[in-house]
Amino acid sequence: MQGHHLCSPAYDLNLLYQTVFIAGLLSKGSSLFHFHTLNRYIFESSRATMDSNYQIVNFSEEYAEAFYTLNRIWIERHFAIVPEDLRILENPLSEIINAGGFIKVALHDSGQIVGVCAMKKLNGKPYDYELSKMAVDDNHQGKGIGKKLIQACIDQARKMEAKQIYLESNTALKPAIFLYKKMGFKEIKGNGSPYDRVDIYMKLDLQQ
Repeated sequence: MQGHHLCSPAYDLNLLYQTVFIAGLLSKGSSLFHFHTLNRYIFESSRATMDSNYQIVNFSEEYAEAFYTLNRIWIERHFAIVPEDLRILENPLSEIINAGGFIKVALHDSGQIVGVCAMKKLNGKPYDYELSKMAVDDNHQGKGIGKKLIQACIDQARKMEAKQIYLESNTALKPAIFLYKKMGFKEIKGNGSPYDRVDIYMKLDLQQ
């Protein structure tokens, strides 16, 4: 990515393991299930390339059901789903595509839809797009799909002459935050969100 130095995968992996380990010691209620889940995300974020059995394509209406299902599974695993989630998940064409945004889809060679990521169009004051509604099928994590989806979104935003991309997340999702930072996103002060679960706001400056 222009203007952003990517560390070697081995270095990133070691650093993230240390971070997650320390965070685990400081937290209560850790479980073996959470540790294995983190391991999958750690490997995902440290990969430089995506497995050759996958490709990233543009959204079409035939992918709407998978967009809904993958995101709902992910959201309900970590948080409570809210009406704002459902409004977007149930209407990706009107809420994202027809509103000026786009969605990238990860396909396995078998034809299975294994990952999705949306870019919601904003008004450009100052952000042009919001990266949102990204999810990867559990059985296909650890293959660089999340990173490739984000990169595909960034690449298309550049082609459309976007200047800044915005996202909202939650600091409990440490591996996801690590991946966003690795992709060049910086933490910023937020102005509120329709989602109570949001406690961190980030941006990517495409002009650097």
